[in-house]
Amino acid sequence: MTISRFPSLAILLIGSALAVAPSLHAGGGNKNGNPYGNGSFFPNNGTFTGVIRGTNLGGITQFSTSTTNSLSTSQGSAFIYIYGFSYSSGVAANLDPAANTINAYFSPAAQTNGGTNINAGGFLGTLKNSFPNQTFSGDGYISYIDLVIDPTGNTISQTPIKVNGVRVSQSPN
Repeated sequence: MTISRFPSLAILLIGSALAVAPSLHAGGGNKNGNPYGNGSFFPNNGTFTGVIRGTNLGGITQFSTSTTNSLSTSQGSAFIYIYGFSYSSGVAANLDPAANTINAYFSPAAQTNGGTNINAGGFLGTLKNSFPNQTFSGDGYISYIDLVIDPTGNTISQTPIKVNGVRVSQSPN
């Protein structure tokens, strides 16, 4: 075997690889644009985690959805920090697969040693498929009573919030 034969062999191998390459695609069975290569959609059942941000407040929330007909409902929790006080609040959320939205409501929560009471709050988020994840982002508000500023509790303040999150798990349909 002479050295002059190796370039011919290399050209033959490269030519063979290029001829086959157009048929090799990640998720090749994904002809309809869905997030999974097998063409399936994200299920309605799952667990979501989000980060809550606003002026002088921040927090996290986590909730799981379960299917009831076409609307998914959930229960979860939120941990919110306002002006250095922390709160644990319940979360009730609905996932609407037809509208591709999550609508969440934070239940009232009181600060035990004075300070601030959360009166209510919530957000409306839009789901987005960002393979391999499903994310959401939305806008809402936290309504609160600052008992240090107004000890009578008559002044309710409302702070806009942004919530961004991701589906962290999914349950089978």
